[in-house]
Amino acid sequence: MNLRSLPAALISVAARGAGAALRRRPPTLDGVRLVDYWTVGGIGPRTVDFLAAQIAARRPRRILECGPGTSTVAMARAAEALGMDTTITSLEHDEAWAAVVRRRLRRAGLERRVEIVVSPLAARSGEPFPWYRDAGRAAARGPFDLLFIDGPPAIDGEPRRWPAAPRFWDALTDGALIVLDDGRRAGERECVRLWREQFGAGLEGDLAAVEKGLWALEKRAPAMPDAEVVVAPWVKRAAGAL
Repeated sequence: MNLRSLPAALISVAARGAGAALRRRPPTLDGVRLVDYWTVGGIGPRTVDFLAAQIAARRPRRILECGPGTSTVAMARAAEALGMDTTITSLEHDEAWAAVVRRRLRRAGLERRVEIVVSPLAARSGEPFPWYRDAGRAAARGPFDLLFIDGPPAIDGEPRRWPAAPRFWDALTDGALIVLDDGRRAGERECVRLWREQFGAGLEGDLAAVEKGLWALEKRAPAMPDAEVVVAPWVKRAAGAL
């Protein structure tokens, strides 16, 4: 999220609230504090707890993330606390924000675990919403055991994060967990509806009542043949209307 697009008063109020939440109960794992700061519009303490619990239970070797921030530091710290060799590849469209996250990773001594791939958003033929232009470069770092989706920005009720599952499906291991943040929003609910239409029994899971809502979906099907993106009927209709 671009903080410059928010009113200064709103940023101030949100930042005070986030700071208070961190003081009340900083998320920890095995005594290690996972988060030192919060960002406006970013994930909260219970989401950090959820991600840390998944890392502890599933012990992923590689994590793919759309939209770095608090989650990146928290997941890297969780892996460090558990003595795991987990690496994180994170896609970010904004170079300035990527630099901020890199600095925070360096301060935490976690930069070796994380590669941030800066990639502008670009339109693609047949798809109604722009996606990370260099998504393929990130996918090549796989296979991934966990995909966390908190980007790109999607605040208009449209399913702008829909491309994540079909674009990265073949880069995910069987049994990989897909976690979609902001799960109560209309756009994210539509993403999940489209994914279920696309992948059917290959995707199992539900909405976790965690803060803004987290869809936790497990990949059950083998990779799609020929690494081909299967375009859902909704997308075909939307593309035809453009």
